[in-house]
Amino acid sequence: MLQLKALLPSVNASALVADCPSLLLTHDFIAIERNLQKFRGALEGRADVERLVEREPMLLLADVEDLLAEAERLLPSGQDPVSYLVANPGTLLDMQQAGLQSAIDGNLWTDSSD
Repeated sequence: MLQLKALLPSVNASALVADCPSLLLTHDFIAIERNLQKFRGALEGRADVERLVEREPMLLLADVEDLLAEAERLLPSGQDPVSYLVANPGTLLDMQQAGLQSAIDGNLWTDSSD
């Protein structure tokens, strides 16, 4: 948790981990730091990255270039992908980045106790 606090000094690291405990358990802090640096570069002057991460902690696991490319692909022509990402931070994450289980990983519709 100290590493998260060092990377995001104005963020309540305890609340961040409470929202997304897997950040401490399963993820590489070097990759998280690299992703955070990319976010800061891509959104510089347009958004407060720390506030964005507070709203959607799983952004720390995403590559901002991939998210912006996906937004550009999905949005109508002329709509700004950065503005969309800032307004809707979780909508561009894939299921794994969002911490959701995929039906590919197992059948979500059956009782696993069978």
